[in-house]
Amino acid sequence: MKRRNSSTAGRKRVPGVSIMPLADVEKYAIFDALGQTRDDKLLAAQMLGIGKTTLYRKLNQYEREQKRGGKKRR
Repeated sequence: MKRRNSSTAGRKRVPGVSIMPLADVEKYAIFDALGQTRDDKLLAAQMLGIGKTTLYRKLNQYEREQKRGGKKRR
């Protein structure tokens, strides 16, 4: 039995179409906003339409994932 990666589980593949997982889009948007604001977290959160606490929680999550080798916790 073939085991699927959690990031691809439940997704149907369409030939010739590549879709980025929503979690990756979110992460890209966060780091892009931080780059545009020169790491001003409050301004980045405002740009993204999220609370500062949510931004800090996401950044801590990304840091933990990186320390674990990029694996997401279930």
